[in-house]
Amino acid sequence: LELKRALGLGPVRFYGVLGNPARSSRSPRLHNGAFAGWKLPAFYFPVEGSDAQTAFTWVRNGILSGLSVTTPHKDAARDAADVLEPLAQQAGAVNTLWMEDGRLRGANTDAEATAVLLRESGIQAGSSVAVLGTGGAARAAQAGARSLGCDAHLVSRKPAGAQLGWDALQPGRFDAVVQATPVRGATELPAPLPAGTFRNTQVIDLLYGSEPTIWETLARRDGGRYVGGEAFLAEQATGQLRRWFGRTPDRSALLQGASV
Repeated sequence: LELKRALGLGPVRFYGVLGNPARSSRSPRLHNGAFAGWKLPAFYFPVEGSDAQTAFTWVRNGILSGLSVTTPHKDAARDAADVLEPLAQQAGAVNTLWMEDGRLRGANTDAEATAVLLRESGIQAGSSVAVLGTGGAARAAQAGARSLGCDAHLVSRKPAGAQLGWDALQPGRFDAVVQATPVRGATELPAPLPAGTFRNTQVIDLLYGSEPTIWETLARRDGGRYVGGEAFLAEQATGQLRRWFGRTPDRSALLQGASV
């Protein structure tokens, strides 16, 4: 607040994305593009580091008007929030923080975005969904799929409890696969998978980048259905902006920013 006054910024509102790392995130492009389109005096920037509690305090004190949270701080954000939305409770992780009525509120727009993209892809209640991974993004994707009434399972290299192992990921077994791990190349997958066909499987990949991931390659090779990380990033940002400003941006404009 003192910095804002010193710079003569008046009513400018600051937002950020907290992560370690965070500087490579495309979220600032999306959010600042939305602010510019709405002609809002607001600015969104990366907050990189391991000290999550300081960033949470900034939100409580009004230095930040809202905070996006990414790896590895989603569990800490859950614990810091005074109020959790239902999907954040189910996911056990928070990727969005803001103050409302004097309380720090936490949402999980990753879960919400997963549900939206699955529904738009024709996935309905009763469909089987494999979510690859066990981290905060995977748990959010599972919660989003289950909110649609899907039978959603976590799939991991090292399964434990209710998780499934890689051997369960047989082509054709699941109606949809949500890819929520850092895996990009074929050498990181079990040998039988690249040889199978995912023609009848909807693939939603949370990764994005300049080069196609292995899951994009597998899906497109056989004419399968694929939704990439840019669409996911834009949809989860839509949920954040709706909570912070009470208005919904044009997702196609956000997608354009995500793909730059």
